[in-house]
Amino acid sequence: MKVAHKLHMHYVDTDQMIEDLFTTRFHKTLSCKQIVQQHGLHLVKELETQVIYSLEHVKNTIIALGGRAVLHEGNVQHLK
Repeated sequence: MKVAHKLHMHYVDTDQMIEDLFTTRFHKTLSCKQIVQQHGLHLVKELETQVIYSLEHVKNTIIALGGRAVLHEGNVQHLK
């Protein structure tokens, strides 16, 4: 976030976006870790892909990714 500020760029955190999407969809607030524990890794991966694809038109932005995001080739290609 500090780097984005210094570079006069926007900043988004995909983990926060995943948590927000989960809250919107399920009307329950959980952290990414809690989502994995209660609903499984597959749900976080699904939400993560949706979040990454939603960033398609984002410009001049530093995107903080969770560690698993780059393990899915579709996510990597879409981020490029």
